[in-house]
Amino acid sequence: MPFKDPEKKKEYLRQYRLKNKDFIKKINKEWRENNKEHIYEKNKDYVNGEGKHINTCAKWRSRGIKLKPNEDWESIYLFYITCEECEECGVNLNNVKRCLDHDHDTGFIRDILCNRCNVIRG
Repeated sequence: MPFKDPEKKKEYLRQYRLKNKDFIKKINKEWRENNKEHIYEKNKDYVNGEGKHINTCAKWRSRGIKLKPNEDWESIYLFYITCEECEECGVNLNNVKRCLDHDHDTGFIRDILCNRCNVIRG
């Protein structure tokens, strides 16, 4: 059934998903069970670190974090994952959530902090 209006198609598909929720769930589960190798290959980069690096940097950019002219995302990410102590209180970052602190007015990166210090600093 071809749709000329994209909104009508969107609504039709939404209604179809609501009516056939269990069937769709079953089909998706079967597909995942039969395609484990495909899923593994697709997610291999993320599991091995490269995808995590790309996603983390993309998340930072989407939050408005900016780089100074002498900085690049690769070196910032490398510093972020290798930093062992909070630059504010000195707590070991391997045991707590680490944060890339940035100035909310300028968007530029300041420090790598533990979550507690990042919340306090604002």
